[in-house]
Amino acid sequence: MRSLYPASQQNNTLEDNLIPMINIIFLLLIFFMIAGQVSQLRNPESIRVPDSASQKAITPQAIQITITQNQHYFVDDQPIALDELNQLLTDASDKKTVNLMVDANLTAGDLDRVLQLLRQQTVSKVALFTQLPAVATP
Repeated sequence: MRSLYPASQQNNTLEDNLIPMINIIFLLLIFFMIAGQVSQLRNPESIRVPDSASQKAITPQAIQITITQNQHYFVDDQPIALDELNQLLTDASDKKTVNLMVDANLTAGDLDRVLQLLRQQTVSKVALFTQLPAVATP
């Protein structure tokens, strides 16, 4: 059976039909690369929180204090010095709940400095962020 188009025109139409599909593939690739970057944890520095067996949710209307392994302090992802933290807790008297995200490699003595500061400010509730341990599959 004879074709209505010469052989050179048939090859061009096949290639022309592939170009939009290739464009869509590249756009999807770019989308997922950007979406993967946005969905990463918003930790100011890379910290590894301790493991926990509890799955209780945290309260969203609390002050979040992050302490890294290098003893850098962050309040709601903003860097802060330890003495400034005392003033911030005094000013935020309406928020008496504090969420602590502490690196698992931090010593108890380093954590105790912040806990003493929270006791002085009469913080009513302190939640320590933990993560569920990885479960080995048989």
